Amino acid sequence: MNIFVDPKITFKITIKYEHIANSDGVITGVKILPSNVEKSETVRSLVCHCAGRDYDNMSKVLEESTIINHITGRPLVRYSLFCKLIVLRFVKHWTATDIDGNPIPIRSETVNQMQYDIIKAISKEWIKATS
Repeated sequence: MNIFVDPKITFKITIKYEHIANSDGVITGVKILPSNVEKSETVRSLVCHCAGRDYDNMSKVLEESTIINHITGRPLVRYSLFCKLIVLRFVKHWTATDIDGNPIPIRSETVNQMQYDIIKAISKEWIKATS
């Protein structure tokens, strides 16, 4: 087993989800599905190619997403920022495309506009894969 993380070597994470729509048919959210769900007309997939957990990047994620509680003095992780930073630092590319089929880049603005549950699911699966 190598103790060094090669950032060029990636692994896949697949997030399966369905759109949630209101009575007018407007998409209002997503429902994350178990990975063993069969693909169908309503089931969508987002495949992410991720790098492993190296010391430098993970330290920066933790430092940036941690604050100190001014009353207790204990550190607190701001979970939404933690998830966002995992995606920005460790997801190298994904299968997300715009309406015209063009790839969507992984940038802070892009992640900010995505459904919260998608970002949370990507980071959760990445943590499971790298722990």
